[in-house]
Amino acid sequence: FPSHDRPVLEPYLDIREELCTLLHSRRLIPGVENYRLPTIACACNLSRGLPHRAKFDTELVGELLIYMLQGTGWSLEKMIAYYKKPHRFRHMPFGKHAGQLMEDVPLSYLGWLSGQDLDRDTRTTVDYYLRRK
Repeated sequence: FPSHDRPVLEPYLDIREELCTLLHSRRLIPGVENYRLPTIACACNLSRGLPHRAKFDTELVGELLIYMLQGTGWSLEKMIAYYKKPHRFRHMPFGKHAGQLMEDVPLSYLGWLSGQDLDRDTRTTVDYYLRRK
């Protein structure tokens, strides 16, 4: 669950492990125009409905997780273990440099990005490329 969802859900769910379908999508389904839920669902030919409705989005995230599990052949436990390891991506997954090789993203943009609130994979990637330049 995203960090902002966890406090809301914890009283109702027994949350022992977590994974992020956004991060997994970036890792396992490269080359998508963007990683918004409706876009990634369309790219994976998953069901369509009314985006940004809680029930629809929840069902779609579940379908996306099943899609990725089937595509990799992994168990849920292996997917969670994979999620726990930081991942460095080769192409910028979002923003004005989306799709560009990370090594070609301007240093000024990486510097600006490093000051933002980033997910673990983006932080790992940005820090790596800042050290290399």
